[in-house]
Amino acid sequence: MVYFTTTVSWIQELLYSFHGLEDHRVFDARKIREEQDMRSNIDYYPFTKKQVLAAADPHYIDKTPAMNQLLQFLLEHYELTSEETDEIASQFINMINSNAEPALMVQYLQSIIEFPSFEAAGQIIDRVMTLHNNTRMWILKGHTPQSPGAL
Repeated sequence: MVYFTTTVSWIQELLYSFHGLEDHRVFDARKIREEQDMRSNIDYYPFTKKQVLAAADPHYIDKTPAMNQLLQFLLEHYELTSEETDEIASQFINMINSNAEPALMVQYLQSIIEFPSFEAAGQIIDRVMTLHNNTRMWILKGHTPQSPGAL
C-alpha cells in the first residue's frame, strides 16, 4: 500500500508530452533529448529501486556530499533556516538539470545572500563548482560530469 501511495504522488509529478513522460520541472524536453542522443556511447545510470523510490517524493533533495558541503558552509556563515537551505538546494538541482552554467547559480545565490568579501565569494564559487560537477544531470543520463566517460 505504501508503494501505491508513492507511485501515485510520483505520477502526479509527470506530464505527458510529444517526448513521452517528463518531469514537470523540465523546461525543454526536446533539448534534453538532443543532448542525451549526442551521448549515445553513455548508458543511462543504473539507479537502484531504493534511489528511484526516494526520488519519487516531490520534496526529495539529493543531499550529496557536495550539496551537504555547500549547505553546511551557508549555514555556518549566514542566518538561514533549514527551509531556506532546502529551497536553495532544490533550485540548484533544478538549475543543474536545466543545464544552467555555474555562474547563473552564483547569481541566484547573490540574489538571496550578500557575499561579504572577495574571499567569501571565492569559497562559495568553489563549492558551487564542486556541486555542479558532482550532481546527476538529465543530459548525462543520470551521470555526473565527474563520472568517467560522462562528457
